[in-house]
Amino acid sequence: PAPAPARRAAPPPVAAPGGTAVLGPRDAPSVVVPPPSTRGSSGTTPPRAALPLAVRILAWVVAIPIGLAIVGIPARTLGYLTSQKLLDVFVKHTLGRFVPLVVIVVVWALATTVLVELFVEGGRWIMLHRRRRAAGDSFDAPPLAASPSGPPPRRRRPARRGASPRPRTPTRSRPGSPEA
Repeated sequence: PAPAPARRAAPPPVAAPGGTAVLGPRDAPSVVVPPPSTRGSSGTTPPRAALPLAVRILAWVVAIPIGLAIVGIPARTLGYLTSQKLLDVFVKHTLGRFVPLVVIVVVWALATTVLVELFVEGGRWIMLHRRRRAAGDSFDAPPLAASPSGPPPRRRRPARRGASPRPRTPTRSRPGSPEA
């Protein structure tokens, strides 16, 4: 039998500045875990400011009945959801009895979700707007980028649809005018 190869001792683990060294079994190589970052995954974007939980719950509590009104009132007015169709859900024994109810519930869920998104994102925008105003920043004007070459070039207006460009013709002087 051949002798077993000699094992080298693993170097001691070295932690990155502010990091944590993880020690495993003696045979396993050491692993260095970097410290947790407070930035986003790209490392350049700050984390999004979230609304308080109570405000987000309030957004749902307000959006659910408003979403039902947005969907239910037109469905009732247009005749899609009648009292006979609601009675059929309990009386009939086919799966088709649930179709009007399922459609209403799906559209209601969609309307509620859109409303919650508007409430939460609008609330975030208002919260950030107030914070920036309190800090003295101008929130309405976009930040100006410093450019060594001066202002950016002006954009040309797009041509109107269906309009063909008229050829420019030199102006002629009228007979009897002083320029003739």
